[in-house]
Amino acid sequence: MNSSWPCALDACVLPPRLGAPYRCHGEDGTHLSRRLGWDIRPRARAEVPVPASRSARQRKATTEAGPLAVVEIAVGHDNSYVYKISCTQCEVPRPGTGTRAWSTRRPGEDNGYMAAMDRWILHLTSQHPDAEAPCLNYLPEARARLQERRDARD
Repeated sequence: MNSSWPCALDACVLPPRLGAPYRCHGEDGTHLSRRLGWDIRPRARAEVPVPASRSARQRKATTEAGPLAVVEIAVGHDNSYVYKISCTQCEVPRPGTGTRAWSTRRPGEDNGYMAAMDRWILHLTSQHPDAEAPCLNYLPEARARLQERRDARD
């Protein structure tokens, strides 16, 4: 402890004022730096979970879906994310206007990440059995969820 400092705290960083009596502690015994909102020791930062951005979600889904997929994320009428995974090789008939790319988007149904990815996994296994994609690791879980939906419907 430096004797020229009027504070008894070894870690006090407040310099004494020139020629004036200096009080580092308040009437309640708290150190002035603490009362000013400073702290002698830095506080640990609180980890606040930050939700992933729409572009980050789209990058993750694109990576998981593989090279045959085109992933789009839109915002639904209820402010939720709506996932649309389209196949670059398959086309389906569009009534009256020709064809369009096959996609997982279903009007009025669940279009969340898991539902869209499940439909995409099942499309890959049925239409493109030799295709490689990271999402195919989840094939057993996708089949189990499909069976649960079928059982619930019956």
